[in-house]
Amino acid sequence: MTKDLYTSIDLNLLRVFSILFQERNMRLAAARLFVTQPAISKSLNKLRLHFEDDLFVKSTKGLTPTPYGEELFTSLSPVLDTLEVTLNNRQDFDPAQLTGDITIAVSPILMSAISSKMFRLISQAAPNLSVTFRTWNQNTQNEIENGEIDLAISYSSDFTLKSLVSKKLATDKLHMMCRKDHPHKGPSITPDEVAQYPFGLILTPNWNERVSNAEIIAEKLGLNLNVVLRSELPLVILEAVQFSDMIAPVSRFSNYDSLSDIRTLQFELNEPAVAPDIYSYFHYKNYQTEKTHWLLKIAKSVLPDE
Repeated sequence: MTKDLYTSIDLNLLRVFSILFQERNMRLAAARLFVTQPAISKSLNKLRLHFEDDLFVKSTKGLTPTPYGEELFTSLSPVLDTLEVTLNNRQDFDPAQLTGDITIAVSPILMSAISSKMFRLISQAAPNLSVTFRTWNQNTQNEIENGEIDLAISYSSDFTLKSLVSKKLATDKLHMMCRKDHPHKGPSITPDEVAQYPFGLILTPNWNERVSNAEIIAEKLGLNLNVVLRSELPLVILEAVQFSDMIAPVSRFSNYDSLSDIRTLQFELNEPAVAPDIYSYFHYKNYQTEKTHWLLKIAKSVLPDE
């Protein structure tokens, strides 16, 4: 007679399996579940006996799922995520009742433009919530998938993780910044004029860290862009601009004009790449949650249309 795997299992073990699959590490899984490592080990042994498969094998990077472990997680993950959403949505949502932490990842180009505004709105509505802002990086998509990041905001990014959802928030328009007493005069600048000066780039992983839009445009126009500095840290570019003739592209949402020694220039080019779309990214299990809708509403409010 075929073994009934459903009625004979403690469903709590399935959550342990899911967290282990995401973390690939017993210590990290124990921390997320607020239990001890021996308790995780005991649960894994029960799972192995129940499914008659090792599920995970040790490797230099931690735990590696077996083929059956991969198949089991693929099947179980949507079911567990739906259950989580169903149970959590039964509660009336009130931001003021939120406690704990939320983590938001933001593109380096947008970080200074929107993070403080978002924090102000979040803290006003949810005073008991602790907020962490991280810079969007190469690991952000995986961190969204394993629950470390609640919401991410960046430019259009290619991703293969089926668990991620993206929603357009706004359309940006890249401007140029330079120091107040820069040799270039006037409120705007053309590509030919940009090419006359040293150029700096604020890098966003998975978007412009290999070849930037500015370099693509320059190549189309037959211009030689003199890129002398690239950094994922906006402050590095900002300081270089303040003390040199460097010009650097920035978001239209940036507030660098408020600095005494920086001014922003309109970029005179009718090119789609100069108006990139900004997207939110989050786990699909949170697609229908009121908390996610609330965060998205705040994100959109700090990225107004022109």
